[in-house]
Amino acid sequence: MDVITEIRSTLRKANLRITPQRVAICEYLTHNNNHPTALMIYDQVKVSHPNISLMTVYNTLNALNQQGVISEIGKFRDEHKRFDNITDPHLHLMCVQCGKIEDLQLNLLQRVEEQVFVDTGFIVDRSKLIYYGVCKSCQEKNQNEIE
Repeated sequence: MDVITEIRSTLRKANLRITPQRVAICEYLTHNNNHPTALMIYDQVKVSHPNISLMTVYNTLNALNQQGVISEIGKFRDEHKRFDNITDPHLHLMCVQCGKIEDLQLNLLQRVEEQVFVDTGFIVDRSKLIYYGVCKSCQEKNQNEIE
């Protein structure tokens, strides 16, 4: 099943109508891994769907998050929730200077979840691991300002 089909199925399960606006939100999420906020998605989708409401974006994101199709990263810097279309276990690296969020895939995380089950019988449904620091671009910018 492709991602758009899965997302449409999820919208149906969440009792949300499949509207052109919601499909556009899902397509944006599928094609952009920029960890957007609801407002970022709204601004982009509004270009092609001027009648979309911010509430539609929030409702769609909440439904997709509850169904596990996307994940909510949380709030940072701008105090807006960020969303991720990658639900496999991975790290988020958040720059405390510019706010950029990067993904880091580690096979170790899958092994950690497996070990959690072996040791405790607990089945991990979702996880969130965020490292805060300074990205390479900001480090280089800081270094150039010193010189």
